[in-house]
Amino acid sequence: MVNGLKMNTSIVDLSFISNDIGLEGCKAIEDMLHVDTCLKSLNLERNHIGFSGFRYIMEGLKLHTMLVSLNLSRTSLGNEGALLVSQLLKLTTSLLRLNLRCNNIGPKGCKLIADSLIENISLGYLDLSNNPLGGCTALGMLIRKNTKLHWLGLRETRMGQDNSEDIAAALAVNTNIIFMSIGVSTRFAAYTSILAATLDNRSLDALGMKFDGIKGLIKPYM
Repeated sequence: MVNGLKMNTSIVDLSFISNDIGLEGCKAIEDMLHVDTCLKSLNLERNHIGFSGFRYIMEGLKLHTMLVSLNLSRTSLGNEGALLVSQLLKLTTSLLRLNLRCNNIGPKGCKLIADSLIENISLGYLDLSNNPLGGCTALGMLIRKNTKLHWLGLRETRMGQDNSEDIAAALAVNTNIIFMSIGVSTRFAAYTSILAATLDNRSLDALGMKFDGIKGLIKPYM
């Protein structure tokens, strides 16, 4: 795989789901990204890449101008990896979709990513579900100020009442998000302000939710 990637300059869609690619694989992807000008989609889901592996890939992505979809779900990035992702978001003008589910990203990493997206002009899809975002207050500011994001995943992120109220207030002025996914077992009360805000939001097309067996979509305007 390593030698093949280094020699290939025309891959458009690259997927390594659950392949245990390791550091050598990450280095090979970096080398490929330096010469491949065609890659549009990179899927590394379920690989234990971590900060050490992603820093190699990040070097290859810095100057890449064609990538539109990046799936880093379940790659053990943590807050250190989130820092690299935030740096990438400040540089890219082509990335449209970013999946960061299940990466143990906490409030610190969440703030780094949210801050970098406030002025991002390309990303439309962001999934932060299944990360312990907890008291990340930067999400509200992101929703208020970002003008491109239209899909936001926040399921199982351990948000409390203060977070949900801030997000609800941000939704009141947001005009570009059309779908948001929220929910976590036993915390329905913490999300009631968000549910209420969707009823007055004229741009939000649907709210995906799951609470203690309650699962479905809310359509604010029909």
